[in-house]
Amino acid sequence: MARDTDAGVKLRGALLRLDALKPEGFTSQELATLASVTSETARDFLKADRASYTRTVQPKPSEKGRGRPSNLYVVTDEGRESLVEEIVQLRRQFAESPDELSADDCFRPIVELEETITDLEASVMRVADFEDLLIEAKESLKSCWRDMKALEARQSVYAVEFALRLGAAENRTETVTGRAGRTAHRKVAQQADVEQIDFVNWIVGKFGGWFDKQSGQFAPVLMLFDGIQGHDPISSQLVEFYQRNAVSIAAFDVARMEHEERSELYKAIAQLREVTPLAGSKLVLTMDGKTDLGQQLAEEFEALMRPTGGHDEIYLPDLGLMDLKRIRQSYLSRLAVAQQGEIEPNMKHFFSVCASALSAFDAVEETSDTIADMASLLGDDTRREKLLTAAHNLLGDVVCLDSNFNQSIKDHLDGAHVTYVANRLDFELFDSSGDLAV
Repeated sequence: MARDTDAGVKLRGALLRLDALKPEGFTSQELATLASVTSETARDFLKADRASYTRTVQPKPSEKGRGRPSNLYVVTDEGRESLVEEIVQLRRQFAESPDELSADDCFRPIVELEETITDLEASVMRVADFEDLLIEAKESLKSCWRDMKALEARQSVYAVEFALRLGAAENRTETVTGRAGRTAHRKVAQQADVEQIDFVNWIVGKFGGWFDKQSGQFAPVLMLFDGIQGHDPISSQLVEFYQRNAVSIAAFDVARMEHEERSELYKAIAQLREVTPLAGSKLVLTMDGKTDLGQQLAEEFEALMRPTGGHDEIYLPDLGLMDLKRIRQSYLSRLAVAQQGEIEPNMKHFFSVCASALSAFDAVEETSDTIADMASLLGDDTRREKLLTAAHNLLGDVVCLDSNFNQSIKDHLDGAHVTYVANRLDFELFDSSGDLAV
């Protein structure tokens, strides 16, 4: 609790110092550095619904001239007065007994710990991120134990409830730690487990749902990200079109998802596209570029489509830590067997796309800049990123369908792995086989 109050004092003090040092404006990262807090804590502190100390001004261009400009903030006159008054008050509270604080202030550390554990239990994340979050949870656990002892020493009225919630949090942390440990020792058995999991069906069941029929493990899928609230003629016509062409449709209502859930969905898809038959499937976002939501969804969608690579494992809710290379090799083996049998003509292209893309990503994992034959083949200046981009280009179509038109979105997606199409509700977009014709 003292830690939380101290962070508030540091953030407010840093705002006053930045107001004097950089009156033209500062970034959230500059605030984080000066206050010695995490970037996320600083960004959260600057949110409009959390405080009214600042206002945003003209964004600051990135140093390399690429990417989204950083937001700039300046302290308002009213904010400056509030900061001075609140710092004095917080410093008084820092030395007072816990019971003189509100219940919200007393329980904030345990609430933050519980939220971290929930993320560990349910979030999609790479192994390194999972391990970092687990370390954070354990450190928070230690800090909460110190807080509880302080409450007990002062005979606080909050001590009993704090202790009960802390005990439950500790049990949940031990469960997550044990699950991670068990998964880490399952490497030999994991290959067999991987072959029993339909990862495409898993992600649809976790975040969305099927229209009419579930796809087979080796069949094309339209991954439809519905980003329009209310009347949505685009998604309705897409569904009708693909149903006529006997293509399974997986729908995700991203317009109504919270940002955190969309991030989990996108992380999982970005990884699974490189190791499963999602490699050959189409991804389509429908959105309205005239709305704030549509612009946000387009930006998130573009980030999803950037090449990832370089990660050996991913943590998936309910499944645990999964070895990405084992998943890819499992599907490649089954694709090779399937291609030796009879294949319907309309499936040959899908099988070819999947096999080519997955083989390319497998090759990326086996190469490095120091391999001489790769340098002679692709040039001395070739880096692993070029191989990764080439593999990414083999993946299925990715389209952003805008019911209106937004030039800034079009410019943002230009050169990305996303095709931007606006004001097109007819299906000249598609050829007779259902492939995108853009």
